[in-house]
Amino acid sequence: TLRETGGREMVLVGAGSFAMGPSRREVHLDAFYMDRVPVTNAQFAVFLDATQYKPTDAGAKRFLAHWRNGKPARGDERHPVVFISWYDARAYAKWAGQRLPTEAEWEKAARGTDGRRYPWGRTDPRPTHANFGRGREGTTTVGAYPEGASPYGILDLAGNVWEWCEDIFDDDFYENGPSMNPKLVASTRSKGGHVMRGGSFMYGASALRTDHRIAFDPWYRFAEGGFRCAKTPG
Repeated sequence: TLRETGGREMVLVGAGSFAMGPSRREVHLDAFYMDRVPVTNAQFAVFLDATQYKPTDAGAKRFLAHWRNGKPARGDERHPVVFISWYDARAYAKWAGQRLPTEAEWEKAARGTDGRRYPWGRTDPRPTHANFGRGREGTTTVGAYPEGASPYGILDLAGNVWEWCEDIFDDDFYENGPSMNPKLVASTRSKGGHVMRGGSFMYGASALRTDHRIAFDPWYRFAEGGFRCAKTPG
């Protein structure tokens, strides 16, 4: 475990191969660190205080739309930050000396090397595994579902909030891309937005699968969209 500033914990995912995607193709990744839990409202508030970051895109009025008077609601400090665009997430990660995980890194962190269907294994999701399928009740505190831990002890990779990945969404690249450290950061043929992973409190069990993917415009901000950071060792 790596302890970052502000008490954030990162977990080392060792180098090696894993079975990626529905076809379970073999993909090799170098070692990387991944946040144990998603970035919280409290952690994002520290970033704002330090940088005075303010987005200026057309959708900026939705930035942190769940906060009031520039602060998270009392009791929500340890909930995952949401209403965050891909660009907002990248700005935070850069400030923290980190980055967004690639789609392959995110999937390995959730799936492990034994090709599991859900982070915890093959068992169908139960309410003790994740925050999912709950209509509009909203997010829960990060780390509240220890039974849903991945093989590496990483939490909340299923349910609660969708998480931004670095990659552009492209089915062909996902199924047929490089077998070493795949990452699709720019593509003229792709108009599918950026990858989000993990499901959310609004989605059902199928969205919790370790190979389930969704895409949104990188400027999009919504009540189910958050992120976590990754880091290259060294």
